Amino acid sequence: MIFSALVTLLLLGLIVYAMLQKGQFPLIGRTLPFVALLGIYVVWFPDSTSQAAHWVGIGRGADLMLYLWSLVSGLLILALRLKFVTYERRLTELARHVALVGATVPRPPEERE
Repeated sequence: MIFSALVTLLLLGLIVYAMLQKGQFPLIGRTLPFVALLGIYVVWFPDSTSQAAHWVGIGRGADLMLYLWSLVSGLLILALRLKFVTYERRLTELARHVALVGATVPRPPEERE
């Protein structure tokens, strides 16, 4: 009971965070509250995961949760990787632009003295 209450409070905190981030990150603002509410439901009614697991052909609810966690983690890692690649490309373009703007024409050796 104490653990369920603590997890519920943490998930409610995630909902508040999602609402605060809705303007900057619309996807998080839309999906995180749904996932957190689903998490609260699962915390208070753990047998429901076993029923859902049987509906999709998985033996135990804990296995279903592990599979879903693995899927979501993989998707998040992929999304972060794609973001990283995008930022890396932007940084490369910016560095090229700065290099071209700051470039000077080299003087011939006889004019360097």
